[in-house]
Amino acid sequence: MDTASHRGVRRIILIGAAVLLTVAAGSCGLEHSYTGMGDGALPGDPNFTSDECVGHVICECVGGSPGEPPAEDCEESSLPSLAGATFRFTALEIGRPLPELFEEPVNEFLADDLDSLQTNILLLVETDERETHELEGVLITGEPGGAPHRVAGVPSPISMRLCGVRLETTAGAELAIPVGEGVLEPAELPLTDINLSGEIVDDGGGIISGELAAVLTGEAAAAIRAMGQPLGALLENLQSPPDLDLDGDGEYDSWRASGSFEAFRVEIAPLEESAAR
Repeated sequence: MDTASHRGVRRIILIGAAVLLTVAAGSCGLEHSYTGMGDGALPGDPNFTSDECVGHVICECVGGSPGEPPAEDCEESSLPSLAGATFRFTALEIGRPLPELFEEPVNEFLADDLDSLQTNILLLVETDERETHELEGVLITGEPGGAPHRVAGVPSPISMRLCGVRLETTAGAELAIPVGEGVLEPAELPLTDINLSGEIVDDGGGIISGELAAVLTGEAAAAIRAMGQPLGALLENLQSPPDLDLDGDGEYDSWRASGSFEAFRVEIAPLEESAAR
């Protein structure tokens, strides 16, 4: 075969390989760099096609099922077991989808109420399977007051993954975030698919550099009043239309939510005591 023929065959092989890679990436429905915290992090995003990919883990087409990255991607953790640990949010700021004029009053309220222990948001770790890096727990609100904290709300299951000192959610929870009177009616922001990530410090004593990614559904936004109109309508009037398509009909119907947090370990009263109150 002459040189020109060799070049032609090589070109065909390279083009074929590129096409196969493109098809593979498209069949996954996700960008290769998808990590769960960026713009393609949530169900309803155009790059998202599988509910199994919810969370802050790498979702790849090659090897394992969505949401299950290769084990070598997860660093072994030398932290003591976190089973039985309770982390209380000491700081929480909400950004999207709140309009800019709401961000300051909502976050000031959260800062004051968290500081005064009037608002308690708790992350309870129930199991810590260190061999598989998997943790199970619940996200729940607590009664006002200090330690030992007592749970008061409905627990929402949350699945997590611990790689080194990095804690990341693999299946999100639901929670209504209190926002104070006079901003929203009722005075809470109900979020679903809440995914958390952060760095464990002090041998399991706290979580810092925390990030929150969640969803405000169109149904929830329609049920909340803000400035005399449904929150969803207000957001659209303020040039902040929905950016997620949860029902897959090709039209955006829900909003991304984002925020930051810190949480530190606290004592919690036995759950049976809380239930008896």
